[in-house]
Amino acid sequence: MEEVSIWHVTEETGHVDPEVLDGWSARPPHSLTGEQEIGLYQPPENWQGAAHPTKTLSAAGFYAVEFVIGRESAQHQDILVKYRGIGYFKAADIERLSPGQWWVDGKVMNRTQFREHTADVC
Repeated sequence: MEEVSIWHVTEETGHVDPEVLDGWSARPPHSLTGEQEIGLYQPPENWQGAAHPTKTLSAAGFYAVEFVIGRESAQHQDILVKYRGIGYFKAADIERLSPGQWWVDGKVMNRTQFREHTADVC
């Protein structure tokens, strides 16, 4: 994995709440492989990126999470993309999940179901 981004999509209201996640984007210091646990509210420790730590999701609009798998170009510091994934969710979708559950393609899944699903679609 070379990059992860999370951002909030909603109509602009002019009101900014510092406790609500607006978004962040970050790159790990080295390419990562295997399962990675990444929190919603700020980039993982030691990743190259900046975000203001937040505590909650906005009930308005929706969120998008995007990840890029590839490798960094030695010449341009760009990412040579092999695979790009994106998922969308609303705060209510995430808030109803129990530990060990994932929100995938509009439904709740456990780890086994998630792995079977990704094996089918990837």
